[in-house]
Amino acid sequence: MKVLAATTLLLLLATTGAVSATASVTTWLFAPGFSFFVASSGYDVNAPPAVTITLKTEGEGDISPFVGAYYMPMFDVDEWRAWVQHGAEGAPEEYCAILLLEDVTATPTDDWVFLHWQVEAGSISEIMDYNEGALGTGLTLKTPTIDIPLTHDVTLRAVFDHRPWFTNLDLVRSLEAFLLQYNQIDDPEELLAFDRGTGQYDYGEYTYHGDGIPDAALMLLLEELLKNPEHRFSPGVWAPNVLKDFMTNRALALRILDDVSEDIISVTAAYLTLGGLDYPFWLCDEALNISRKDIRGAANTAGRNLRADKSADGGRFSNLEQWKWVLETNEYPPMRIELARRFVETVLDPDVPPEDWTSTPDKQHKPHRGVWNDPHIPLGNVIIGDDIEAHVIDPGGGADLPISDVTAVPLGRRIRVKYVGEPGWFSQWSAPGTLLNGSNKEETVFVHVHPDQQVEVVYLDGVVAPIP
Repeated sequence: MKVLAATTLLLLLATTGAVSATASVTTWLFAPGFSFFVASSGYDVNAPPAVTITLKTEGEGDISPFVGAYYMPMFDVDEWRAWVQHGAEGAPEEYCAILLLEDVTATPTDDWVFLHWQVEAGSISEIMDYNEGALGTGLTLKTPTIDIPLTHDVTLRAVFDHRPWFTNLDLVRSLEAFLLQYNQIDDPEELLAFDRGTGQYDYGEYTYHGDGIPDAALMLLLEELLKNPEHRFSPGVWAPNVLKDFMTNRALALRILDDVSEDIISVTAAYLTLGGLDYPFWLCDEALNISRKDIRGAANTAGRNLRADKSADGGRFSNLEQWKWVLETNEYPPMRIELARRFVETVLDPDVPPEDWTSTPDKQHKPHRGVWNDPHIPLGNVIIGDDIEAHVIDPGGGADLPISDVTAVPLGRRIRVKYVGEPGWFSQWSAPGTLLNGSNKEETVFVHVHPDQQVEVVYLDGVVAPIP
């Protein structure tokens, strides 16, 4: 906005009342970094129409360039004056450019966060025309910095929320403290390999095992969504929903856990927010050793997009497949924190991996670099029949481990099976107790959940052995 010459200095705040309808002088207002114009109600060639802009706060924070109400010109004064003084035809308001109050910024104080702008008066559609991508839930404005067109009287309220724990939120650090306190790991070096993402109902009780993505990587993803509400994907994850669920779960954690640190509260809330029921049940059964009744009321609506078999960005690749892509396209060892950060970038980028990438590339010449011997995961034999090529899928994204005959495999691992017998003989799979049973796909994947799991081929004539 241009700096204007002044004859009188006036500060007109909301508390001082409206400008008099009989005012007959032109008044100019200056403030640090910008200048305002206060016009008389009578027609004046130097006085374009003006509007009142009112900015308020709720909670503890500030707004630049001002808090209060100011009477401001709708049009560029120099253009307006030139149009009238040169005798141009037509009303000047039809030809002079509408002004903007630019870079209006809401800044929270320490331990507070900015939530949104609430529009109390004015045209939200016109405001949105000048602030692309700023629309939040409930017709709010989600970005702390906006431009306000000077077309109508406008009243905006900047809403702040008190979150002393949020400023220093570090879910990876908190995860380490949580796992050590509840004896889930014995040494901090085990943190990046810890994976507890899937549960399986088996013989009357749940067993818990990994889903292929280290929990630290998922904690980083959740933290990114909590701190950056602009991440919204359809039909993928909506960051505002994740934050809403997390806040509900944090309040629940505060009620059910006594005398624990902020790290424990944050990670409990995070696990309740992630995934389906697997994490909450694991918290109750193994980590916190509490009743499942205690977690009634936990919010998990956003977690369906954060599971390993789902896609956060709504793309064609699952989160687990994108973790594997990160491992394949980087030279780091599989559990470096840099890979977890790269994973977060990948799952929130719909263009990565590229469309032509396959999630099952040839890995025969890559080392077995996954977490094969996690002591927290029980083993169960897999019995592989004739004419079957079988591999245990490496949860760390390395080479799949070939198995045959009777092999002890950690429960919860995904196993790829392929019929390699005589063409035309295959009918279906026989694998009682799994979703593989009865499948007619000659190459497919199943989850190993039953000890002494038998996998056989049913041939076209209905027997379980080929006819000589």
